[in-house]
Amino acid sequence: MKIETTSNGMTTTTTTYLKYNQAKVILNMEGNEQSIVQDYTSEVKSTMKHQLEIFNASLAFDIIGWVTLMVAAILITLQMVGKLSLIPIPKISMIAKCVLIASTVFLMISMFVFCGLSNARKNDCKDQMGAAAAGSSTAEQIDACDSDYFKSFIGDVEISGQSMKWGPHLSFGAVVVSSGLSLIACIITIVCGVFVNEETAGK
Repeated sequence: MKIETTSNGMTTTTTTYLKYNQAKVILNMEGNEQSIVQDYTSEVKSTMKHQLEIFNASLAFDIIGWVTLMVAAILITLQMVGKLSLIPIPKISMIAKCVLIASTVFLMISMFVFCGLSNARKNDCKDQMGAAAAGSSTAEQIDACDSDYFKSFIGDVEISGQSMKWGPHLSFGAVVVSSGLSLIACIITIVCGVFVNEETAGK
């Protein structure tokens, strides 16, 4: 996740990259750049509870998706060189097709889970407002957590002379692309029958 804040009065840009376990902050002031990488403290983890749940769940499905995708790629390669039938496993062609479909499902779940990050931010905001301002009215708490930042997955706002942009970073793009390519591969496999039982085909 990338969050970029720019001060309009002077050339100062702060870029924050949020990951599942740490944050990287890059400060660019008048062309001079400084960066710091810091693991989340227990206090930060408590304030980002729902967001970290999204990060971890999305990462878990992403890893499973990539592992099964690599297995599917190996099986496809073996099929292309005519060696898949040498694997002594019954119905290996069907298993290979199921692995490819499973990898697509896991990657797409990872993508859609991460799209829930904006709602997680809003829930974290409500939790913090409830803890810090227990005496305020519910309406005041809702207003504080009702800005575009807490409602939109991608967006930009301008507050007090500062512009703020946020959205997913390159890793999310990689998941989207791999999900799309994997889905296309599944369609080709189902429609064109890439995995064909060699024994049956030879009869």
